[in-house]
Amino acid sequence: MKKIVKLIAITAILAGITSCASKKSVEDVENVKAPETSNTSEPLLIDDFEYGLFWEAVGSSWNDGDCSMFCKESTEWGTEGETSLECTVTTNGADWEKSGFFTTPIDTDWTGLTKVIFDIYNPNNFDLSTTIVLQAGENWDAWNQLDAQIVPPGESTLEFDISNCKNIDFIQRLIVYQFGAVTQECKFYIDNVRAE
Repeated sequence: MKKIVKLIAITAILAGITSCASKKSVEDVENVKAPETSNTSEPLLIDDFEYGLFWEAVGSSWNDGDCSMFCKESTEWGTEGETSLECTVTTNGADWEKSGFFTTPIDTDWTGLTKVIFDIYNPNNFDLSTTIVLQAGENWDAWNQLDAQIVPPGESTLEFDISNCKNIDFIQRLIVYQFGAVTQECKFYIDNVRAE
């Protein structure tokens, strides 16, 4: 009889311990927060030019009369780290002439982002006319060209509204274009290219 009482007592104690342990486990699980997921509306650094050159000058490669000559990393000026993108152009002075510099394909989803911002330095003694194009869509079928902005000599920060751009969920390429009547070879620099 004593053995039966001992077995009942041990069983009761073990049941109590198991009940407490499982109760604590449930409370622990209820208090655990799921890891935060990445949100495409978070600011996106497109390039700060600190980790290699991922841009090209359009030049003659698209056979569209582009006047860009070349681009390279430069430590002459910068706002995000020590390096920026130095872009060199030359035109014949016609208002319609353009010079483009583009990222290698980036294939990213910009859903929730509404603007592209970058810092630009114009070391010339004349204004520049600068815009961006977002090429988008799995088949490169959207050409989102925004209104040009005037960049006076010196440092500026440009902001472009991309909220009405098509196929924003599949951005293939960003192009920075310089338009207008530059009648001599000139340079400009860009840095801290981001989307917000």
